[in-house]
Amino acid sequence: MKRQRDVRYAVDKDESDDPQAVTDYVVDLYKYYRDAEEKRPMELYMEFQQDINPKMRGILVDWLVEVHLKFKMLQPTIYLTVQIIDRYLSAKQIDRNQLQLLGVAALFIASKYEEIYPPEVADCTYITDHAYDAQDVLDMEMTILRELDWNISSPSAHHWLVRLARVARAPESAAHRAEYFAQRMLQEYAMLEYKPSLLAAAAAHLAFVADEGCDDGWPRACERLTGYTDVELYPCCKAISYHINRAAKDDAKRQLVACKKKFSRHDFSTVSFGKCPVLKRPKLIDLPDLAD
Repeated sequence: MKRQRDVRYAVDKDESDDPQAVTDYVVDLYKYYRDAEEKRPMELYMEFQQDINPKMRGILVDWLVEVHLKFKMLQPTIYLTVQIIDRYLSAKQIDRNQLQLLGVAALFIASKYEEIYPPEVADCTYITDHAYDAQDVLDMEMTILRELDWNISSPSAHHWLVRLARVARAPESAAHRAEYFAQRMLQEYAMLEYKPSLLAAAAAHLAFVADEGCDDGWPRACERLTGYTDVELYPCCKAISYHINRAAKDDAKRQLVACKKKFSRHDFSTVSFGKCPVLKRPKLIDLPDLAD
């Protein structure tokens, strides 16, 4: 008898003739993503750093979002860039005057991994206003790769968002809104405590609740895919709502607005306008003891 998690999803049956959907492997693929994030969890590391703080990290990520949009890169690239930065900073201390160099070198590595046409080294020096030369970028690239033991691949929230939108058959606006919530959280250092699958699930849950085109705020297929109930998602949903809605109140003072500007565009369904929904705490349901 098949376990519930091994049963194919309805969307996979519908797309079985599409070779790009890789329906024969997609269930195993997401089991691997779940195992991978369990084996290599991201921990809060800023106490280890002596010359940088969470605010500096947030400013760096905000700038990288702008660069990512300027170069018209794929969505996975920005997630991988931030992951590379955080993995490096969790192992090595860095001076604040080298933080931007770390960021641009991480983007350079991620773009070569994800993009068909990655930027040239000259582009990387240009976007820093020539604060660093080409050799600086190449040296930092090698330093990062050696520290990470050339192990770049890592599951991100984006991988989960794509799959969640598909199994939920969510409208495009809901998928964009979930992407906005998740990318916005890349700037928030405190959100590193949440696994990519949990962060993506919470972002999708909030997006489905906010979007009128969704019939269910947390579909059963999404719960089966991630293993998270709406009760388990509530703390992360609450944190996402707090960060986004706090920023909406402080827009006049807040400098980190690149992600909001990005998702205010029509090609992203202008999903960054308005507030993020604030969910009520789900009620626990007492189930009967099946042993009785």
